[in-house]
Amino acid sequence: MKMKTMRILAAALAAACLGACGEREQPAASLPQPVVSSEAESVSQAPEAVSPPASGAPEQAASSAPQEEPLAWVRETYLDPLGWELNIGQTFDSPQQIGANWMFYFEDIAIYRQQQGLESPLDDYPDGCYPVEVVVSCLTQYFEVDQQTILAGVQADFRSRYDPVAGTITHEAGRGGVGNRIEVTGYTEEEGAATIQYRQLDYYTGEPSGSFQMEVRLLEDGSFRYLSIQEIP
Repeated sequence: MKMKTMRILAAALAAACLGACGEREQPAASLPQPVVSSEAESVSQAPEAVSPPASGAPEQAASSAPQEEPLAWVRETYLDPLGWELNIGQTFDSPQQIGANWMFYFEDIAIYRQQQGLESPLDDYPDGCYPVEVVVSCLTQYFEVDQQTILAGVQADFRSRYDPVAGTITHEAGRGGVGNRIEVTGYTEEEGAATIQYRQLDYYTGEPSGSFQMEVRLLEDGSFRYLSIQEIP
């Protein structure tokens, strides 16, 4: 009986203790933390690509654009037809003084006309044997000159042969070497005439090598005639 009473008292005491403990604030249960391996800790993110700092200067093109030629139309209209003769610095005070060079001017004009898609003696006479009237017609489109003056010059030219029987002129065309470049430096127009200043530029260095002045007569139909080419200081 005594033993039974002691067990009842012990049970009552335990229940009282549990009730008192239930009124206390219980600490929050901690969640298990993930385990981080040492390999994961050693992995670093790749750095972002960094653009090189701007230099502040504009990027240069591989090749610079050619500078505009202010009087290009003057060169194309008045100088280009005489091509090589201008490149090598030929001059004359009047067409009557051209002499033995007539067929070289004829050759340059014929080449120019062919390049421009105009009617050219080179298209019809590729063998270099031209009827006299064809040569005279071509040259008188650009010079105030007559047939007698042209033929006198042709007969003085060792590279041309005039055949009075056949009425033809055979010309050995072609001139070797590299010519100068031409740059127009001035143009004035007054009372049916134009004055053109130009200079030669060395083909390789671009250095000036001579200055010239050309006089042309302007006609009402829009054409022109060469009057003179002289070297100037």
